[in-house]
Amino acid sequence: MNLPTSIDIGRADDHDVLRRVRVVDAATGETIAGVITADAIAGTVRRFEVDAGQLVLKDDSFVIVDEERDIRIEWIVPPIAEVAE
Repeated sequence: MNLPTSIDIGRADDHDVLRRVRVVDAATGETIAGVITADAIAGTVRRFEVDAGQLVLKDDSFVIVDEERDIRIEWIVPPIAEVAE
């Protein structure tokens, strides 16, 4: 399985992949928390605002941040290669 260049938590077919990847800031290498969608080619991230490990609420809604930044999508746990029998 190739490393995806974009992810979207709303797509049902992405759930297996989402458990195995993380989105990181390309400049610092820091993991970006609360990612909803990310596109490494376009350099866009939509994410929940996170403060001290908690999602931020404002007026009974979670705060969503849209930003442009250089990112990478990396495997946390690479998929096991299928072996032809």
